[in-house]
Amino acid sequence: MLAECKPAEVIQFLKALYSHYPAGFVEIRSISRIDAPIRRDWLRLPDDLQPKKIVNLAQHCCNLAYQKYDVYVGVCPRANIAYPGQKSGREAVHQVGIVWIDLDGKVSGSSQELLDDCDIVVTSGNGWHGYKKLTNIRDVSRERDRKSVEANIRLFAEHIIRGTDNVANVDRILRVAGTLNWKDRANPKPVRLLRCPGIKPAEAESRWHPHFNDKRLDSLLASAEAGLLGRATPRIHTPNGGIIDDLDIAVVGLWENIQRAKTNPWWSFAITMAEVDLPCIIAHVYGEANER
Repeated sequence: MLAECKPAEVIQFLKALYSHYPAGFVEIRSISRIDAPIRRDWLRLPDDLQPKKIVNLAQHCCNLAYQKYDVYVGVCPRANIAYPGQKSGREAVHQVGIVWIDLDGKVSGSSQELLDDCDIVVTSGNGWHGYKKLTNIRDVSRERDRKSVEANIRLFAEHIIRGTDNVANVDRILRVAGTLNWKDRANPKPVRLLRCPGIKPAEAESRWHPHFNDKRLDSLLASAEAGLLGRATPRIHTPNGGIIDDLDIAVVGLWENIQRAKTNPWWSFAITMAEVDLPCIIAHVYGEANER
């Protein structure tokens, strides 16, 4: 059975990493191990940390994970958004407010306990990521300042344990807590938040009718509401003779009709329609049969 994504953990993780920055852009980079283009989504600080926006972004990250994407985030915010075709390398990072370590479980002597002094700890499925906030945000808009901070980040990791990979570059991306690690395609592992400051957000009830309990539906809806699912290629032919072309319109339309059915018996047909159409959409988006 496929591990469940945790949008509440995505929210808590992103807030813990970035709420102390006054401005900047956070890159969410999603990489598929099949023949699919790399996706880049952006979070604008501090506005996109507000409840409605970050909830939708978290659900979108989970939806990508369900589609077999490994979802990563830039550990440090970028000064500007990198548009398609543009690079977002070290020179794009002007602020560093945290140091980190990527602790591989295969390194001799490694364990979660080594990260007891870290503010944030994530299990990646094959090891752990540890983050410790700095007292002050460092300005690294100049190359010499970037090199100095990168040396300190490496020193932080070496003080914890020697032999880890050098991931001290300020444009480093690491996995988003609450998503899935697809390194082993046959056995995806959950990426989980083990320690984080603040109160963990409560899991919201599903926005769908209780009859539809697929754990991916809220994430699918969030992507559809943001217009991110796009068109179905090829078009979906449903068992009832219907044709689905625009996935965003189809998913939002099904959801809206189900909401009407909750209070108006005249709309009860919407439940039956969703029972037919949703499995087809799920199979198309996720490339597999409906999983519960």
